[in-house]
Amino acid sequence: MYNIFMARQVVRVIIENEDGKVLLAKSARSGSIKFLGGGMVEGETANQTALRKLFEEAKLKIDETDLQYLGELTEIISEDNPDIIPDLKKGDIQQVHYYLVNNSKKAVPGEAIMDLEWIDKDAVLDSLTYQTQKEAFSRFILGKEIISPQQWTKEVN
Repeated sequence: MYNIFMARQVVRVIIENEDGKVLLAKSARSGSIKFLGGGMVEGETANQTALRKLFEEAKLKIDETDLQYLGELTEIISEDNPDIIPDLKKGDIQQVHYYLVNNSKKAVPGEAIMDLEWIDKDAVLDSLTYQTQKEAFSRFILGKEIISPQQWTKEVN
């Protein structure tokens, strides 16, 4: 059963450098490979969250005008994980706002990030842990869907 009343707001930032490589992060908590980003705090806009998470997780300071909004996806949480997000339970919904940033500045692992690595664009789908992030990358960056539009709401960890 889904909790249609809980909608956690989340931001994910896809960073591409001048060589066309994409920055991926390895989570220190779960070991997952993902885009930078995280939950919005009360009173914060999606843009503010993106800027905050880029600094917290990769020590990147960018200008708000460098954020390119790609779109949003709705995700359904597939399992409880109290070690990472204590209030988030299976069946809860999160609305994920995706951004693109073109940036070649040096990124350094920050809060909750074990490692950062620039990956060739054609290897991103194989590198990411979460299916929903793969789908977002395919849709927003590669310009194609890897699942049918009826399946865009997917389960995630």
